[in-house]
Amino acid sequence: MIHKFQRIFLDILIFWLPVPVTLIMTNIWWRETKSLMITSTAVGLPLLYGYVIPGIGINILQNWRFTNGVRIGGMYLHHGFMYASKMSFFGFIPLLLSIASVHDSDGYIYWVIISTTLYASTAWLQDYLSHKFGYVVFHEKRGKDSKVKENASLRYAPICFPIIGSIYSISLVAACKIYLFDVFPQTSFVGFFVLSFLAMATIPSIAYGLLTKNELRRTK
Repeated sequence: MIHKFQRIFLDILIFWLPVPVTLIMTNIWWRETKSLMITSTAVGLPLLYGYVIPGIGINILQNWRFTNGVRIGGMYLHHGFMYASKMSFFGFIPLLLSIASVHDSDGYIYWVIISTTLYASTAWLQDYLSHKFGYVVFHEKRGKDSKVKENASLRYAPICFPIIGSIYSISLVAACKIYLFDVFPQTSFVGFFVLSFLAMATIPSIAYGLLTKNELRRTK
């Protein structure tokens, strides 16, 4: 029974929720902030990240692939929406609970902590269940690093997901401060968006690379 429930939960999380939740959250963020820049950060940033970075890892580097659903190469057709739906939703939870407000900077630290924790926990659970039910397969290499690669595929989540979530949350808070409170009013949104994206793209990858490198050293 638990096994069946877990699989249904995973299917809902991966296939049923991402697109409608993303569309709903786009509307909610726009209504809450009336800011195209903040809405683009809340929804567009994880949407772009969810297509570009996994796309590189899956279809170019071929480090892993998904085994079911409608796919582009080895990644889901709606891959970016999986990131956008979770991040934009969990980013809004502190506002929904009145723990933080886009118009009040006092609760920003709680905003970052709560949204990061919720995203990282859910993404970690999805990753675990995806491995358990064979929805994702990591490509093993021959030689000494094959076992490390398999172990790292299950171990990177506790490091990378909190980093991704925290960078996103900080970017969201920064967007509110810049474009609602006119802090650094000369800041280009394009520059801000690109910088946030690059931080999300590179910092977790560096952390994962260091983890893999250390694991390889231990096997020698």
